[in-house]
Amino acid sequence: MKDKFTAIIDPTPLPEWTIRIGPYYYYLPIVQKIAKAFGRAMEVVNPAWNEDVYDWPQIYPGVVPKTFDW
Repeated sequence: MKDKFTAIIDPTPLPEWTIRIGPYYYYLPIVQKIAKAFGRAMEVVNPAWNEDVYDWPQIYPGVVPKTFDW
């Protein structure tokens, strides 16, 4: 099984204050919403599912990846 993670891909520039502390605090509300929504959706699909998405590592890539193989 592959490792699980949450990737936040946001092409807009980050505010200046995030340079000092990193993007974690800037994206914290978004990660919380993703975790709640994903958890609720998985409970509907698989009632036995009990993982906490909020505990998965978050990845903040510096660039937006492109794929050319359609």
